[in-house]
Amino acid sequence: MHPSDENASDIGVSLWPSRSEGESQRLHGVASVRSLTCTARPMITFITSFELQMHPNVSKNFMWLTFTPSLDSLAFVNGVEIVSIPDGFYTKGGFDDKITNVGSSIDFELDGKITLETVYRLNVGGDMVSVVNDTEMFQQWFSDDDFLLRENSRIIPMVASVKQNYTEKTLAYVAPYDVYKMSRTMGNVNNPRLNQNFNLTWHFPVEAGFNYLVRLHFCETLAEVNGPGQRVFTIFIRNQIAKLEMDVIGMSGDSRIPMYLDFSVYVGSESGLRPDLRLDLHPSTEIAPKYYDAILNGVEILKLINDDGSKRAIVYEFLENGSLDQFISRKKPLALDVTTLYGIALGVARGLEYLHYGCKSRIVHFDIKPQNILLDGNLCPKISDFGLAKLCEKRESIVSLIDTRGTIGYIAPEMLGARSKEIVETMASNAT
Repeated sequence: MHPSDENASDIGVSLWPSRSEGESQRLHGVASVRSLTCTARPMITFITSFELQMHPNVSKNFMWLTFTPSLDSLAFVNGVEIVSIPDGFYTKGGFDDKITNVGSSIDFELDGKITLETVYRLNVGGDMVSVVNDTEMFQQWFSDDDFLLRENSRIIPMVASVKQNYTEKTLAYVAPYDVYKMSRTMGNVNNPRLNQNFNLTWHFPVEAGFNYLVRLHFCETLAEVNGPGQRVFTIFIRNQIAKLEMDVIGMSGDSRIPMYLDFSVYVGSESGLRPDLRLDLHPSTEIAPKYYDAILNGVEILKLINDDGSKRAIVYEFLENGSLDQFISRKKPLALDVTTLYGIALGVARGLEYLHYGCKSRIVHFDIKPQNILLDGNLCPKISDFGLAKLCEKRESIVSLIDTRGTIGYIAPEMLGARSKEIVETMASNAT
């Protein structure tokens, strides 16, 4: 069944494990809900996959799979495959037995309440690997060509006679031979020091508001790189250091040994635009390796979905004009009259007045700045980002200097002028 030419088909997909036969309600909120849109192109197909943990202490497990059409849409599916995967396949961590939490000193832990949705599974430097040529996991790997930022990278095929040596750390079902036999490096073979001037970069569009598991696959197959410390590089994920000194042979113990590392990173919203999960590899310059280069064989990106009801989210209305900072700094600023500018300023002031005096407990924002003022289609301002806010009882009229916080350049000068002052918030902008 295909949608008509005029419409697209939206369906919501829900799946969850059940403890016993006939139990048709969600257990512990272990669920994955996905909204899919299929445009009216009968020849275009797509596959989405989920990984979820069944209850290990139950003799019989049942999984409920529901397709729910959106209003005025059709729900259809062409096929369903259910494949058993080894316990802890995505939860135990990578070659170093951990999931590095990017931006934190504490490792990330996955529990059975989190469902994983595959977003990307890429054979870096190679062609598509079909489910037929994959391991018993029956996963499909696509080329990374559409996500690579630079075109001057180098693809290194492994010599056909050279065999990969899978280990107990990286078993053969983790990724197929075709993934580890091809790799992408930075190029500039004749003058590798040029690689210090740029990164090997991929951009992956993702959905905001989720944690993502990023699995990177490596295998040194180049004959010239045969010892630790010869090719060392830094891994950046979303412009943050994920691993400072990545030495594939130093970690795996030898060349031609496949390995992988797991990282977790949170992707927040970026001014209402669909964000990118950016991956950068840069040669290490601290230890002066033999080759100023980086290497990558495969990438897997999975979205972490936790629907256990323990987390809360604030859902904003769509604010088409973005932040005040973006609005007044755009290349072609709108010519606004004084009345409109006054209305924006007055709206912010009224919002602060409500926070200070209209609530049961006073709310002091502490970080009022143009970046945290959002504008809707009518240029009505909305105060956002309450990450530094503080609740104060109404009987309190002063805020201790110890509580002073905010962005340099936007902190009210009254807050810094004495040990304690009246509650004051200011906002500076370059609006004229």
